[in-house]
Amino acid sequence: PPTTPEPFLPSVFAPEVAQAVASAPRLVAAESTPKETPTHLVVILHGRGDSELGLLPVGQAIAHSMKAPTAVVSLRGRIPEPPGYCWFHGASGAPDPQSLAENGSYSQSLAAVKAAISEASQRMGVPASRTAVVGFSQGATTAWGIAATGGPVGAVVAMSGRLFDHFGMDGHPLRELVAQGSGGSALPVLAFHGDVDGVTPARFGQASIELFEKLFGQRPRFNLLRGVDHEIVPEEITMSAQFLEEHLKDPLSALLAGHAGCGLDWDYPVRTAYVDFRR
Repeated sequence: PPTTPEPFLPSVFAPEVAQAVASAPRLVAAESTPKETPTHLVVILHGRGDSELGLLPVGQAIAHSMKAPTAVVSLRGRIPEPPGYCWFHGASGAPDPQSLAENGSYSQSLAAVKAAISEASQRMGVPASRTAVVGFSQGATTAWGIAATGGPVGAVVAMSGRLFDHFGMDGHPLRELVAQGSGGSALPVLAFHGDVDGVTPARFGQASIELFEKLFGQRPRFNLLRGVDHEIVPEEITMSAQFLEEHLKDPLSALLAGHAGCGLDWDYPVRTAYVDFRR
């Protein structure tokens, strides 16, 4: 009978973190793959009340803007939240305190997302160094958590989310996850926030930048978008693709890009499928 492969667990994970990731519940996903074998992978995390289908086009737009063939996996939040799903209880600006407690819904979702990313990367043959996680709203807040605690990705893009203050509070379970999982190193982070965001106010995005720099000594790239509410605008797509191309280095693509007459503008058809990582 077919067997489920062991999840790829990077050495950056402490043993207890690796165990939590390995035992995390499987997630449902929609995926879009290029005709060519993908060399890069973008994992999408939707917002509260949405589903894996809501932001799949955003992932596809980012992938199409990148020069290397890029696959997209859009994950479904593990908690039902009509009309869709969510990653933790409460909102990014006002989370349920229990969701941030030890083994709360937020840390459980972090483990589940890391496991899903590891499995998708392994299945597609794309290394962590060329895998990115892109989140919006609650998905961005989850992506921030991956940036703070370490994960099987080479870069993080967070749109209209926040890094919880608790990651900087000594003795808090989320602070312990930073100590266990990050290995003291920081992932490259690109963050966006609308200056008139009425759901997760911009002050949370700005505070996230300061906290991340305090924790890791590395300042994320931050874009405060004028006149933008709690939404994704085309500028974010373009800048995200540029950022990922900068940080998800593909040596072969870099070589070809510098060779006269070798263009890397991919115009490929995509195939969309649904994957149940829970198996």
